[in-house]
Amino acid sequence: MGLLNPNTYVVGVDSASNIFARDVLGNKNDTHSGDSARAVLELMDDHFHKGQQCYPDLDDAITVASSASAWTYGAYVEIIPVNTITSDFDIHWLNISAISANDEYEVQFATGLAGAEVNIACASFERTAVQSQEGSISMQGPIIPANTRVSARLASKAAAANSANFKVHYHTY
Repeated sequence: MGLLNPNTYVVGVDSASNIFARDVLGNKNDTHSGDSARAVLELMDDHFHKGQQCYPDLDDAITVASSASAWTYGAYVEIIPVNTITSDFDIHWLNISAISANDEYEVQFATGLAGAEVNIACASFERTAVQSQEGSISMQGPIIPANTRVSARLASKAAAANSANFKVHYHTY
């Protein structure tokens, strides 16, 4: 009986053939974008252990205005320009400041070029006379491909054009 070639038992990186159990378990070099169980573990490790970043960094937060109609979104405002974050990333926190009026708000984030935005996540917040809710709130969304433009639009309960300023906190992969 001849010796077995050890390479016949090693699945290729990010293999999706699912013919053998080794295809599903994965290669130790699988990346976070693969389909194997190992790739999912790599993705989770990147997510939980890479440092959080802030955008805009060392700059003013970006103002987003609502429509003057109740619960109607205003225009999209670019938050992260195309080709700014050069690794895949996801947004987990929004820092909100300078909320213009006591009201209930909803902010919608989108990816894509101007005029072709696709909604990826939504978060709500409020400012009341008793307690301003300025600060950070969580927002869960998908992994966004590197170099993608991100924009946001705002709606409020009032029939008035209100606004709030935003910075995003994100992780890269």
